[in-house]
Amino acid sequence: MRSFESLQQTLGEEVVELHPPRSLEDASLEACLRPRDGDELARSLAALSEQELSVLVQGGGSRMQLGNPCPRARALLSTQGLVGIDEFDSNDGVVLVRAGTPLSLLAETVDQSGWQLPFDPPGPTTTVGGALATSATGPRRQQFGSPRDSVLGLQVVLSSGQRTRCGGRVVKNVTGYDMAKLYTGSFGSLGVIEATWLRLRPRPRVATVARAELRGPASESLRLGREVSRRGSARVVALVAGGPAAQLGEGSELEGSGLLVVEYAGDVPEVERDIAWLQDQCGAREVSEESRLVERLRALQGAGAIRARLSVLPSRLPALLARLSFAGLGTITYPGLGVVYAFSESGATAILRAARASDAELLFEALPLASRREVDVFGEPGPAFPIARALKQRFDPSGILNPGRFQGRL
Repeated sequence: MRSFESLQQTLGEEVVELHPPRSLEDASLEACLRPRDGDELARSLAALSEQELSVLVQGGGSRMQLGNPCPRARALLSTQGLVGIDEFDSNDGVVLVRAGTPLSLLAETVDQSGWQLPFDPPGPTTTVGGALATSATGPRRQQFGSPRDSVLGLQVVLSSGQRTRCGGRVVKNVTGYDMAKLYTGSFGSLGVIEATWLRLRPRPRVATVARAELRGPASESLRLGREVSRRGSARVVALVAGGPAAQLGEGSELEGSGLLVVEYAGDVPEVERDIAWLQDQCGAREVSEESRLVERLRALQGAGAIRARLSVLPSRLPALLARLSFAGLGTITYPGLGVVYAFSESGATAILRAARASDAELLFEALPLASRREVDVFGEPGPAFPIARALKQRFDPSGILNPGRFQGRL
């Protein structure tokens, strides 16, 4: 009897769908597993581990290009059945939510009670688990921080089927909290997120968006961008150059450094003070809500066939941008974070060279499959790679979770 037929008998047709081989991320997939709760997820992973069948884990599918190919996977494990908000304390601003819940649904729910979800990654189908597994961020990272900053606790199922918990509604267990940070950003290579406790942020009383065309030297634009980022209500501070600036509707003929996009959010006096300061500094003008400028910026950050996120020390940011500009690449830079999104139409070579020359941390968020067979999307493994390899062996000894997908093709 074929392994997947046996798996279907064990778990049921409601969980395991058999189908002719389908190609996804270099994998030939013969089945799709859709557990509907934590118990079914645990039983699924235990059965897969027993039969040594590897899986490609998928949330909403927004970031399937974000990772190395996964040729050893035999089935797709979808978390979209793990949907729902199990607990929401509108007084304390904490929520327990299942991994397959769309971010859009969670954000709408908490917004009605005066809270905001501190996640804003690109992608209309992004799920809570997918955002945590990939540590995905959007333009508001300046104020929101990274996803792991909002995680109070996680419920994770290991490849053996063991259900584990780390952290919780109120963080008292430091070790457990550290474990939650370990799982966040591990691309599903150590375990599958079942649910998470998240800390929400109070909804700001007011928010306003402004933009300015910057025509001076790049160094002056970076200086201004850093100063803007230090303002108390700064939620988005982005320098947009090249193709992305043109796509924001500002025209490809922009001279100098391109476009500055700023969003201030907070209490009314502080926002008014910060926007007046910005107008005095560079003649920025407020834009109407109808322009949806931040939403369009977020969409651009997640667009393009070849797109990389580079993180670098502030002192090396000018040199990195100079190299990317010289290569003719469009960029979205968050100067307060030292993060640059670079976009290419001709290949990955120029981005790789600029990253190496600037000693930048690199992640290709989008790269054609043929290129990802040759190029590790996480860049060259660093000195900490042996630790990552040891963790993979410890948490997934059978290698059934996203095999080859993480850094160093773990």
